[in-house]
Amino acid sequence: RARDSLGVAETADLIRSVLAELSADYAALLTARYLDVRPTTELIAMFGGTTESLKSKLARARKEFRGKFDLLTRDTSLHHLPLADQGLTHT
Repeated sequence: RARDSLGVAETADLIRSVLAELSADYAALLTARYLDVRPTTELIAMFGGTTESLKSKLARARKEFRGKFDLLTRDTSLHHLPLADQGLTHT
């Protein structure tokens, strides 16, 4: 599998490439949540909505990210990225 052999630098480059293909809103949300590790309360202040609407938006953003990531790597076996996390534990 191609992406099983990716190094840290290659994986980071791939993630940056996929984020650049997303809408600005989804890219900003995923970056704030997973790279900047912002708590839910801060994300709501930044992006608006409720906890439930934020969960839904994150789920849609992750799904779009995953689809684009999978297209670039042509393999769906790498589900250990933080973006696969469904929970909102940072409050």
